[in-house]
Amino acid sequence: MSTQNANAVAITGGNIDGTIIGATTKANVTGASGVFDDLNIKVLAGDTTINGTCYSDTGGNEISIDLRKSNQDTEGNTATATGDRLGSIIWRGNSGSGFTPASRIRSAQLGSASTQTPAEIKFETSDGTSFSEKMNISPAGDVKVNLGNLVIGTSGKGIDFSATS
Repeated sequence: MSTQNANAVAITGGNIDGTIIGATTKANVTGASGVFDDLNIKVLAGDTTINGTCYSDTGGNEISIDLRKSNQDTEGNTATATGDRLGSIIWRGNSGSGFTPASRIRSAQLGSASTQTPAEIKFETSDGTSFSEKMNISPAGDVKVNLGNLVIGTSGKGIDFSATS
């Protein structure tokens, strides 16, 4: 276990199972150890893939990416609230002077959390100057297209609107 401060950490080869990068408490003193804002994975002149592999003969096992939020500045459980952004996945291009946002999928809480948290999923894209929400899936399952046309390209396969209620 290493407790030293570092501007960069390189983990190469070997088994890194159980490796924790970051901190479990927030440092309140400038320059103190334990401050961790971002985890960057960089590859020069190649593709980057983040893999999760599950080897199992049981169909119920899976690989998950778990984005979690608590409204507490230190490790612990403090309830999230309506309107809290819970997490997002962002894609970026490069303008030649830096990375710029292109599109985003974001989850926001809508209601009080109990055994599950009611939330919506927002699909946002950029027109080159700003983000705007193009589609939304509500906690009730309603899908709303906010901008643009709803284009259904079925190549002559037809569409079945046979809902019974």
